[in-house]
Amino acid sequence: MNEGKTGAVIFYNVNPVYNYSEPKLLLDGLKKVELTVSMAMPWTKLLQFVELWLPTIIFLSRGTMLNLKKDFSVCSNQQLTIFTDPPGTDSLLKWAGSTTLFSAYLKQYWQQNFIGKQSEYTSASDF
Repeated sequence: MNEGKTGAVIFYNVNPVYNYSEPKLLLDGLKKVELTVSMAMPWTKLLQFVELWLPTIIFLSRGTMLNLKKDFSVCSNQQLTIFTDPPGTDSLLKWAGSTTLFSAYLKQYWQQNFIGKQSEYTSASDF
């Protein structure tokens, strides 16, 4: 970014102005980027320095269920949405030209890349 070679930056649910080790370096670099987007909720300090804010969906969480399986884990919240906006992950896939929802993409990715590395489970859903 600081060399002026980055055309766009999308921040997804992060606040590097607050928790990046060198925020001044980051902010100096952002000035050299043509398109800067934050997909974070709620409002963060980063929003003062980006061109666009595309808030992501807000979930009401009922708790987290963690399923530990050897080297892999799946974290699943029981969530209710507050608004009808699509999750940011779905928006990113749509902007990339995909018609697949992120949940389906994630299951397919696990099926293709991880399930075959073990023999206990035969599908991403079983895992």
